[in-house]
Amino acid sequence: MADSGSGKPNLLTSLPEDALRHIVSLALQLERQETGETRSELGLACKRLWKLYSESRFAGGHKMVTHPPDCQAALHGAVATFAPGVTVLHIIGPGDFFCSTLLAPLGPYVQQVALEGSLANPGLLQLLSAWPALRQLRIEEHAPPGGWLQFASSGGLPEPLRGKVVELKTTAQGVAAVLPQLPRLKSLHALQEESLWSWPPVLPLPDACQVLPLLSALEELELVDFPAILRDSAALDSLVAVLASLPSLQRCSFRTVALQAITPSLAQLSGQLTSLEIECGRHLDDEEVEVANAAFATVWRLHALERLRVSLACERTWPISFPAQPCMRALRMLRLHDCDFPRDTLPPHLFNGDVMPALIELDIDCGIDLEYVLDEEGGAVVNLPPRFTSLTALAMLTLERCALRELPPLLQHMQLRQLSLVGNPIESLPEGPWLQRLEVLDLRQTLVRSRPPQLSEACKVNMPEDCDP
Repeated sequence: MADSGSGKPNLLTSLPEDALRHIVSLALQLERQETGETRSELGLACKRLWKLYSESRFAGGHKMVTHPPDCQAALHGAVATFAPGVTVLHIIGPGDFFCSTLLAPLGPYVQQVALEGSLANPGLLQLLSAWPALRQLRIEEHAPPGGWLQFASSGGLPEPLRGKVVELKTTAQGVAAVLPQLPRLKSLHALQEESLWSWPPVLPLPDACQVLPLLSALEELELVDFPAILRDSAALDSLVAVLASLPSLQRCSFRTVALQAITPSLAQLSGQLTSLEIECGRHLDDEEVEVANAAFATVWRLHALERLRVSLACERTWPISFPAQPCMRALRMLRLHDCDFPRDTLPPHLFNGDVMPALIELDIDCGIDLEYVLDEEGGAVVNLPPRFTSLTALAMLTLERCALRELPPLLQHMQLRQLSLVGNPIESLPEGPWLQRLEVLDLRQTLVRSRPPQLSEACKVNMPEDCDP
């Protein structure tokens, strides 16, 4: 029996072909039992196989080449045997020639492929180009060989793959060079790593304004940590004008955008966006706050929004500005993080069933640490208006780090299924039938010391680490 180099025997090197096929078959059956999936996931089975019988981890097959030819042949046979059940494939790393030949039997069956750091293997790309069933290709690439500019100038993706790329996620500069090759791109994530903030942006504003109009199929755009782009209102205005011209765009995420950049130009996206995420991060002076408040009110009039996430992270120096006549009737999920609410009720003209009748999930995190609350005098940061109970669709409520010392009484009259009170100095919950309706209750970092007895046995409860057993 061969040794893998760690003092433990490597069973794969001595298994006959039929035995390896049986192992893969058993691994597939076990995976189905644990996940409830009926689809054959060969990749998951190979991971389990490698974990049980080898010191290597299967990641695109790049470690298999070290094994003897009989093991390689057995694995080829196993892949060929289960290939008809594989329609989705995730390839990690560039792999090598052996990886490409190993995957060849999957060609007639695989319909979706996700490539993660695999663009450095031209042989693999050519192999995928010839797969007749392939319909969608998703790419996550943080360091393409030579950068995106060199990759595009050397030919980029093979022609048959270009119209199949539906998602691209990258932190590498120069991505604008390859975007014109992707006419069916639906989701673009240009992510500036925090450690590289001093570098040029992944997608500079002039490049964005030039190439984004070419992506008529784009449905989702995520720009992360672009202080160089979204630092003033003129920059955001020019970007919004481009986005408004994209007929399929539905979801946008801007992180981190300077708060003073938020302008009424966002109204151009009303009726178009169904999901919007805005994360701001900069201390503002009083004059800037006044300007930003007026402009931010535009967000609450994007009437087609179903999901809205706002994180201010502005050292809690100002409250969110709510318009007098908001229009959020389609909104199903609202997340407000690091927002400095006045120590008063949430605006009653916004948080009621007439304005947000479809709201199912509300997530508020004021960022007030429990230790700070215990050391300071003061009331809750968030209080609920009387008409909050008219949000009859609300099923999931998060009130985290809001300095709550007791549960707002009106919550007992709502049909909540999930409730999170993480980080609040609450010592107990009021008894009542409302507890029996809860399916999930999160009490971490609170002062509650025992599980409320009226909860149903099926309710999943997360208790503080130091609570009574």
